[in-house]
Amino acid sequence: MSDRELGLPALMKAHSSLGYLSGGVCLLAGTLVARYARFWRHWYVAHVVLQVTGFLLTLLGFCLTEIWHQGFLVMQDLHAWNGFAFLCLYFGQLWLGMLRPHAASRWRPLWRRAHAAVGVLLVADYIVQLYSGIHRLFRMFNLPNARYFIVWSVALGVFAVSIVLLEPTRWPPSRSVVKHWRLDAQRYAYRTRVLLITITALCAAFLVFLVLLLTNQSFAPWSNDGGMSGMPAMPMHTTFFWYDERGFNLWFSSLVVIGVGRLIAAGILVATLAYTASFALHVVMRSGSPRGPQPAQTNAPKMSWVARALVHVCLVALHYLLMLAVMTYSVPLLLSILIGHGLGALGSNFWRSSGDTAAFNSDTEEKLLEPSAERYASPKIPDGKQDLRVLLNADCCASSTCCGSKCTCEPGRCFCGIEVCSDKRSSCCT
Repeated sequence: MSDRELGLPALMKAHSSLGYLSGGVCLLAGTLVARYARFWRHWYVAHVVLQVTGFLLTLLGFCLTEIWHQGFLVMQDLHAWNGFAFLCLYFGQLWLGMLRPHAASRWRPLWRRAHAAVGVLLVADYIVQLYSGIHRLFRMFNLPNARYFIVWSVALGVFAVSIVLLEPTRWPPSRSVVKHWRLDAQRYAYRTRVLLITITALCAAFLVFLVLLLTNQSFAPWSNDGGMSGMPAMPMHTTFFWYDERGFNLWFSSLVVIGVGRLIAAGILVATLAYTASFALHVVMRSGSPRGPQPAQTNAPKMSWVARALVHVCLVALHYLLMLAVMTYSVPLLLSILIGHGLGALGSNFWRSSGDTAAFNSDTEEKLLEPSAERYASPKIPDGKQDLRVLLNADCCASSTCCGSKCTCEPGRCFCGIEVCSDKRSSCCT
């Protein structure tokens, strides 16, 4: 075989490396942290950073493939279709995480189950995606892929073994059987050791995978000129149309939408952008807080003017992109954008109403806990007697003896109303 038949394009090397790092390290590590490291006070920050980083790397790898294919989407095999599905599912999971209801909301348990279920589906989808990508290396570029399969299989095995070792620590019966798990400190130390070993092994597997890619011979480093997906320039429409077999250019660029599959993918993309623009406009910009309306007692921080300005710039950019998409005169894209705007408005209203409900429930609970004026009224003093109100500690009703009247207990403090008797020999006055 020639050197070209045995080589791997540099752009495909970058795509493979980013794909492995995004899912094989960031996605899997972020999942383990969210599942087994909640005892760590910074677990939530680590989980968000890992998952957002994984999504951005996935998006970058997807863009590299479109640069290679010189078009919008090339749906030619399982890896292409599953990759697009993985990208959409990853994006939906991030939005599901941002839509987390307040702890007092009745939707919180349902959200927790949905977020966990989508996370499991995302990990399973990535496993299929990486195996299909490794298979595609041999099919398209005549590369021996057995060593890549071995590296990924070992990494996946380490991930599976870590779940087997960590999951029993969440079960109450196992804590009574294994004596080292009875104490929280010992159980958390065990989890920490397993997590560190697992994440280190995932990173080591990525480095081995990267070395195997970099040591492979390269050709046609960053282009596919005259290759399998070179596409002719498409004419721009000036009237609205439903479908054109010749296709059309999206955003006045080389991103060509041709065929039913690419048209559906483009509709999903612009609908997602429209949903994001409408949701962010209603929730973030109008409330001043990324979590929507907050109960007054939580003292939720407001967005600074710099953050609001940056969000405004991003929203304007999204609306400009949507305007350019409408200027393709494609009726399906126009309808997709309108549907996305409508769903974004509905989602923002639901989010704001759930926040108002949580605030109402919190206020009602506080009112129920407020001390009643009648309940904690000072005892009445008979005529001719004097009253001395003595401030005691919070457990006065349980440990002290109030003579002459009952204890008056309030949250955090107690009063003992003592009658000062005229008879000095009375035991009450001694």
